[in-house]
Amino acid sequence: MVCPTPYKTLTALFASHLLFASLSLQGETILVSPQGKVKTIREGIARAIAGDTLLITAGVYRESTLLIDKQLTLVGQDHPVIDGGKQNEIMVITGHGVRVSGLTLRNGGYSSYQDIAAIRLLNALNAELTGNRIENSFFGIY
Repeated sequence: MVCPTPYKTLTALFASHLLFASLSLQGETILVSPQGKVKTIREGIARAIAGDTLLITAGVYRESTLLIDKQLTLVGQDHPVIDGGKQNEIMVITGHGVRVSGLTLRNGGYSSYQDIAAIRLLNALNAELTGNRIENSFFGIY
C-alpha cells in the first residue's frame, strides 16, 4: 500500500480549498425574461449583488437610465433589445469591473445641451463592453 506524502496531501488540500474559494466568489445568475420571474433589467439589477450575472433573454425591454453601480455582468442571449424610448441615456455605469455583452441598445435620448449616450461610463474602472449593438442614439458610448 502506498501512502501519499504529506506534501502531496497538503497540495491537494490547498488546491481543493482554492477551487472552493473561487467558486464561492462567483455570484449568482439571475435570469431576466419577459415571461420569467424577473421581467425587467431594472428589477434584475436591484436584486443583484456585486459579482452576480444577469442573463437577459431575447425580447424588447423598454427601459432607460439603467444605473449599474456595482460589479455586475450583463449577458444578452440572441441580442435582446433595450429600447430607451428616445428619452434619456439607456445605461449609466458607475460600478467598477462591470461587463456588458450581447445587447442591442436602441433609441437613446437626444439633447442639445447634454451629452446623452446609449451607454455612459462615469468614473467606472475596468468596464468591458463587448459584442453590443447601438442603434439610433446620438452618442454610442460616452
